[in-house]
Amino acid sequence: MIKKKVIALGISMVMATTVLSGCGLKSDTPVVGDLFGLKSDEAFVVDKLICSVSEAKLIILNSANKYKNDFGGIVDWSQKLEKTTLGDFVKDEVKNDISITYTMAALADKNNVTIDDAEKTSIAAAAKEYYNSLTDEEKDYTTATEETVETLFTNYYKAKKAYNTLTANVGEEISDEEARVIKVQYIHIDTTKTKTNKATKQLEEVISLVNGGYQTFAKEAKQYSDDELVTKTIKKNEATQDYEIAAFDLANEEMSSIITQDDGLYLVYCENSYLKDETAQNKSAIIESTKNSAFSKVYDNYISDVKSDFNTSAWDDIALPDGENMVSTNIMDVFDTIAAE
Repeated sequence: MIKKKVIALGISMVMATTVLSGCGLKSDTPVVGDLFGLKSDEAFVVDKLICSVSEAKLIILNSANKYKNDFGGIVDWSQKLEKTTLGDFVKDEVKNDISITYTMAALADKNNVTIDDAEKTSIAAAAKEYYNSLTDEEKDYTTATEETVETLFTNYYKAKKAYNTLTANVGEEISDEEARVIKVQYIHIDTTKTKTNKATKQLEEVISLVNGGYQTFAKEAKQYSDDELVTKTIKKNEATQDYEIAAFDLANEEMSSIITQDDGLYLVYCENSYLKDETAQNKSAIIESTKNSAFSKVYDNYISDVKSDFNTSAWDDIALPDGENMVSTNIMDVFDTIAAE
């Protein structure tokens, strides 16, 4: 039961960066170029950007408390999950998320993506709000100060701004036509069940009846189609089958010719050749996917030779938070109050 819940829950990132690979932090590298190892209170470094153990603990606290809430407040962090424990699972997810975010923040520094005074003010206010919401036990656990929270929020914000800045003009070429979504009715006759000649005659009769105004396509579809559903919406960018591609050449209330595919014969009727709201939503999704792909290329190129170091011993020493007064789960909610760019 716990395993299924863990798989379903996961841990959310601040941004949609799940398509990105990890930053490839090396474990306990003694000296790499201009890196001179890490102090006991430093979790990792990417380029020149250091994440402290306290900063990492703020995210661990938040994530662990979410799990505690979902499991009724009591969690056995030693619970086995295949090859790991629940506690190590949570820490590994946090490690992945925060290392990606800090790598993006380091990428922001490399590309001269800066934070202006108004943004700094918003970040400081959010950090103050969050820090003051922590219980004394939570402050003791994380050893964080208000400045620690501000540093964390600054780096998360730089990561977000790096993504927005480096993908600012990406996707502008995506047109409504490319993203167009339509609604069709269709008939599919499976020619492994019905002989091709007979299926062809049935569809020819449908064409004659509908074009003559003697019958509606919907009624004929229910009678002849081997598919349970006879209506569907189709996104142009996702259309792969011949009948789906052909459907985009139809005007409203127009019918296709008979289309032959490996799984049988198709006849398509266009109910709506342009679903406005669905097209707008699909266009946004295509643009976001395009931005993710573009940023991923920049990110992957950056991490291919970036200098990094991870303090495994310090990380292993981090215990999961426990106790009645360890309840904070709103760090990302507070972060989201920072004014968007």
